[in-house]
Amino acid sequence: MLAIYLAVNAAYLYALPVWQVASANSTAYPEAPSVAARAVQTFLGSRAAPVAALVFLISTVGSLNGTILARARVSYASARDGLFFEPFARLSPRTRVPITSLVLLCIWAALLAASGTFDELTNMAVMSYALFWIPVMLAVLVLRRKLATAPRPYRLPGYPAVPLIFLLVMVWIVVSALMRNPKESIATVLLILLGLPLYPLFRGRRLL
Repeated sequence: MLAIYLAVNAAYLYALPVWQVASANSTAYPEAPSVAARAVQTFLGSRAAPVAALVFLISTVGSLNGTILARARVSYASARDGLFFEPFARLSPRTRVPITSLVLLCIWAALLAASGTFDELTNMAVMSYALFWIPVMLAVLVLRRKLATAPRPYRLPGYPAVPLIFLLVMVWIVVSALMRNPKESIATVLLILLGLPLYPLFRGRRLL
C-alpha cells in the first residue's frame, strides 16, 4: 500500500509542476480542481476527468468502509479486555460484528465531517497519528534496550537508525503542525487528553 501511495504521488509530481500541486483544491483554494483531477487531465485529457472523479469516489467510499470496520474492532478489543465500556464488547448475534462500536463510530465520523473542512480534519488526523507514533517508537527503543535477550517475533532492519529517523520525523510533524495550524493541533491534543480521566477507571480490569 505504501508503494502504491508513493507511486501515485510520484505520478502527480511527474505530470504537474509544483505550483499546480500547491495551488490545488484546499481550504486556501476552494474553487480549484484537485491534484488528481489535474493529473488525469494532463495524462488523458479533459474528457476523462468525470470518469476519473467517479473512480475516485468509489475508491473513497470503499476506503471509508474498510476504515470504519477496522476501527470499530479497536474499541471492541479494548472493551473485551476490560479497558473500555462493556457495551462496546458486544457482538451482533446475527452478523458477529461489534454493532455498538460501529454505530457510535459512524455517528462520531458524521459529527466530525459536519464540524470542519477537509483540510482541518486532515490536519487533526495527521497530528493524532504523529502523537501516538512518538510513544510507540520510544517504546521500541526502550524495550529493545531493556529486554535485549527477549525473543524477537519480527525483525527491524536498520535498527536503531530506522526508528530514530521515524521518531524525529514524527516530532517534526507535531512541531510543524503546532506552528502552522495551532487551532486544529490544540483541539487534537485536547481530544486525546479527554481519555485520561477514563484510564484509572479501567486500569487493571479484565473481562477475559
